[in-house]
Amino acid sequence: FLRGLTVQARIGIHDFELQAPQRLILDIDIYVDLGQHTPQADDIAEVVDYDFVRDLVHRRVARGHIMLQETLCDDVLDEILQHPSVRAAQVSTAVSRRLSPSRPKLTPRFHTTTRRKKPSITGTIAPAFNR
Repeated sequence: FLRGLTVQARIGIHDFELQAPQRLILDIDIYVDLGQHTPQADDIAEVVDYDFVRDLVHRRVARGHIMLQETLCDDVLDEILQHPSVRAAQVSTAVSRRLSPSRPKLTPRFHTTTRRKKPSITGTIAPAFNR
């Protein structure tokens, strides 16, 4: 799992959210086939390296404004599930945003989406614990 990946993202539907980037925090869980990803030689090549996840999140955010957290979660999941070793994944987002310009208190907004590859997974899956 990857916890607390923080990026500045242009996200939201309100006028004041369209004006400037906001702090976005992602928690991402990736599930792999346990039998194929239990390291034998203590080598990074034997596991799913989370660097590709960090890279794809940064690329997605750089593409431009995202209206909904749900859209961002779906886009990130689509990319993660392209990795041949990933069987399932979960993406959670939290945006600390102002309720409005006249109400400056920050209030977190959360969203979580989970998806697995189809057809059904066979075997035992487990979180990929790396970095």
